[in-house]
Amino acid sequence: MSFGAPLPRKFAMTSRARMRWTVLGILVLLLALISRLFYLQVLDPEGNASKLNRQQLLTQVIPAKRGEILDSTGKVLAQSVARYDIVLDQTVMSNRTSFKRTVTTANGGTAQETVTISQASAEIAKILGLQTQQVEKAVVGEKGYAYIFQGATEEQKAKVFDVGYPGLYADQRDVRQYPMGPVGGSIVGYTNSEQPLAGIELMKKDLLQGKDGSRVFEIGRDGIRNPYGTSNTTPAVNGSSVKLTINADLQWYAQQQITEATRRLNGERGNVVVADIKTGKILAMADDKTVDPNDISKHKGVAGLQPIAVVDGFEPGSTAKVITFAAALEKGLITPTTKITAPNRYTVDGETFKDYTDHPTWQMTAAGVLAHSLNTGTVQIAQKLTPQERYDWLRKFGIGTKVGLGFPGEQAGLLRTPSQWDQRTAYTVSFGQGFTQTALHTLQVYQTIGNGGVMVKPSLVESTIAPDGTETKASVPEGQRVISEKTATELNHMMENVTVNGSGITGQLKNYRVATKTGTAQSIGPSGIYDAYTISFAGFAPAENPRYVVVATIARTMEDTSAQTGPVFANIMERVLTMNHVPPSTTKPELYKTRTDGLPD
Repeated sequence: MSFGAPLPRKFAMTSRARMRWTVLGILVLLLALISRLFYLQVLDPEGNASKLNRQQLLTQVIPAKRGEILDSTGKVLAQSVARYDIVLDQTVMSNRTSFKRTVTTANGGTAQETVTISQASAEIAKILGLQTQQVEKAVVGEKGYAYIFQGATEEQKAKVFDVGYPGLYADQRDVRQYPMGPVGGSIVGYTNSEQPLAGIELMKKDLLQGKDGSRVFEIGRDGIRNPYGTSNTTPAVNGSSVKLTINADLQWYAQQQITEATRRLNGERGNVVVADIKTGKILAMADDKTVDPNDISKHKGVAGLQPIAVVDGFEPGSTAKVITFAAALEKGLITPTTKITAPNRYTVDGETFKDYTDHPTWQMTAAGVLAHSLNTGTVQIAQKLTPQERYDWLRKFGIGTKVGLGFPGEQAGLLRTPSQWDQRTAYTVSFGQGFTQTALHTLQVYQTIGNGGVMVKPSLVESTIAPDGTETKASVPEGQRVISEKTATELNHMMENVTVNGSGITGQLKNYRVATKTGTAQSIGPSGIYDAYTISFAGFAPAENPRYVVVATIARTMEDTSAQTGPVFANIMERVLTMNHVPPSTTKPELYKTRTDGLPD
């Protein structure tokens, strides 16, 4: 066959057929590939496109700023401050020993300088208060996320960034601080890095914590944000602030006073509560020991982690006698001048009761029985009430139920029903033994008497302040009448007798009329026997127009006379009256005769 000659017909037909089959095969493959792409990208039954999209999107939490806790005057008791964790991507400087940074020259221009890792580490260490070796160890490696320092301030962060070390960045987090330390520490409470644990921090957590936001943005395969990609931001909603009824200055003073008194009397624990008679607002709630929320790890033991007045139930002793007298006065069973023969010992239903000290038989009035805190006379008044009535009146004054402060760990105390009382308990409840209550219950009883017989629930929160500054006052609890105004007035004057010529002399104030009552109760120890005393001093002033109520209690002391707590009561009462510019009393106490035997009152 010579070159250039035409192909045989059979051979030419075979080549054309092969070409057609080849083209057809290619078309089939293309169609299959297009179908597969349509299946994956359009139909996407396995969600692969959205999975890929999610892999390219990064969600960053925008933390909400926790609200502040303030005292009644606006002093900050708790706040959140920004702190920064300095972090490094070590891979940025892999296999490098130096980097260049721009510096300002002496003539105001700029220049490039070479900085070694060792030099930069020394600069960073000086800013953060670390050793150079610590930083050098942290910056070298292959980790994409390595901590250099946790908790840097804004100023420290800025200075570290000025060093110019490649791969540095900072993670912001809020740290809770308590500027007044242990002043009101157990009231304010505390948090850890994840959640509130106690006090107002826990009680008002939903208001304080706010709601975190988020920032979603697209990143490339190198992990760097794509400025032209998807971006969506949901802003954080910061928490509201909570303003308390507590006055920080008064709180500090009360803590100093009760601490000194508890130590002087060798008590195991002590507390003072101060409240506004008309509103029930608690102005101070102080313990002899209290936690510093800035560092709870340094606090020893459990005492002081929660306010004693809220969580500690005890037998109140004679401060509870006013309930028995209130019931008998209200029912018309006695008057302040009802004659009562008070022997040193008195037996009823086979049970014998005695007074705190031996004395001959005295001829007293009801006012005198209260003034000198006589158990024998009080039991005789209790006899005029049925056991059920004694129980009902304790309940009317809130004994056996929570005061309703809403504070974490709040205790109701223990008051058994009359059917559970033995023969002796049926009478000991009339003078404050056989049941338990908290100091808040004592406060509530005396607030009721001082407020003309109307009980107003104690409160700790003055208002809440929204992130935009809008302040919303807390709702004022509605008062509940417990005794008539007449009964309250009679009790008020009888309590002035206590202060002027009875067991409450140590609670007197030079410039104010004061209505008080003392209380001494036996205290059960770890062995289950009575081996110490709880001593209390409660009252209000000015007696002619009551403004404030103070209750001081020292538990598990060997001192068996509540007069020892009088100076604490008097000092704190005088402070709250003067700091609130309450004018001195201008009238004399309205007293009842306390004796009917002709002896001096």
